[in-house]
Amino acid sequence: MTKKMKNVIIGLVGNKLDKKDSAWRPTIHLVQNMVKKDFSIDRFHLLHQKRDNKLAEDIASEIKCISPETKVQLDVVDSLAWDYSKVSQRLFDYVSKFSFDYRNENYYIHLTTGTDTVKNCWVLLITNNILRAEIIQSHNPKGGSQTPYTPVNTDEISSQFNLLKQERIAQNHTNFSKYHQIFAEIKQIVDEDKKIVDKDKKSSRFLLLGETGTGKTKLVKEIAKYLNLEDKLVPVNCACLIRERAMGELCGYKKGAFTGACEDYEGKLREANGGILFLDEIGELGLEEQAMLLKVLDGEKVDTLGAKNSEKNKASFILFCATNKDLDKAVAERCFREDLLSRINLWQYEIQPLRERGDDLKKKLEDQIEKDKTVIFEYKEKQYFLQFALASETEWSGNWRDFDNMLNRIFFRARITQNKKVTKEIIDKEIAELQTRWSKRKGTKPETNNTNINLLNPNNYQNDI
Repeated sequence: MTKKMKNVIIGLVGNKLDKKDSAWRPTIHLVQNMVKKDFSIDRFHLLHQKRDNKLAEDIASEIKCISPETKVQLDVVDSLAWDYSKVSQRLFDYVSKFSFDYRNENYYIHLTTGTDTVKNCWVLLITNNILRAEIIQSHNPKGGSQTPYTPVNTDEISSQFNLLKQERIAQNHTNFSKYHQIFAEIKQIVDEDKKIVDKDKKSSRFLLLGETGTGKTKLVKEIAKYLNLEDKLVPVNCACLIRERAMGELCGYKKGAFTGACEDYEGKLREANGGILFLDEIGELGLEEQAMLLKVLDGEKVDTLGAKNSEKNKASFILFCATNKDLDKAVAERCFREDLLSRINLWQYEIQPLRERGDDLKKKLEDQIEKDKTVIFEYKEKQYFLQFALASETEWSGNWRDFDNMLNRIFFRARITQNKKVTKEIIDKEIAELQTRWSKRKGTKPETNNTNINLLNPNNYQNDI
């Protein structure tokens, strides 16, 4: 035989709705209709504030008349108004001290009386599994409802909340800067690589693609900082590696190997052992230098300039290569070795240009405002600047280099004015100069952006120095 569960209702006294002269009294109305439906109420907890003691006692007496078998308990809980922090704290304290008996009792929260803050906090307590209870909502008969009260399935609310939460997380993940996604994935790869003893099986070889100024170098530096390898980050500008210089730079040389070699030099590969080798602008290497680099990366014997014997490269490092060139196209045009591309292209990532990274751009602006407290950058001017910065036609051809330089100039120009304030005129001046610079890069005439910003004549700018 199934054991009969007791029914316990927890409700808040409505200091206006539950008064005797009110047209509709939700608490009394609920009890009356439950009795009609043969829903037995074993216990009714009436929460109220001290100021409503008399009203709570009157309601308790009426409930006893309507349902004599119902035990009414008056619980004083103050600060149940509009302050979320106070309401949530009071209700949490109340629930924490409540003697729940889930094996023998069913619990219901009457959610019709009280402020919206109180109602929201009840829902949060239930959907976060702090309280196991069903929600009952009574309806004003004058409102046209056919049912006097309805139970609300809290499991359904929880599942809806979770679904909405997952959708929001997915949306944020989609909108979240791809730069940060790349950073997170690289961290995961290098963390896994730490566990591998055999250096030949390590997979930390990364090729970073993207326009100039998108933050490829910055990403490598952040990875080095994460790994505590800032002192073992060895950058190499491949645009400067030419023939013998390339061999000497990478593999080292002996004293007297060439004019100017005044002492032995171990080379970048040995210097990067146990750290990070960063080959920047790798797309600028000539074919001869590419062949030499491939030989080095494959671990074959390499010649230290001026040494009598070749030595096998035993250096182990995390390899980052970066370029703003299309290496697949360069391979097709026979400007880049396919075998070298395969060697460095284990993990390939393309860093987004700034025009596709609105969230990063806004955060950079906020960080600058927070950092430089001497300059006043008010909301109206900030929105005016962002209107230009985030416009689809704003190209940011230099990416972060252009953006950082523009911000620095704006803050500098504001700092030397009397009120130290960023004005629309300062922003207009910088926009005009930036657009002129972009047009020169493309070999076209500057075009005024169509974000309804009126550009000033640079020659009339009063704060120019």
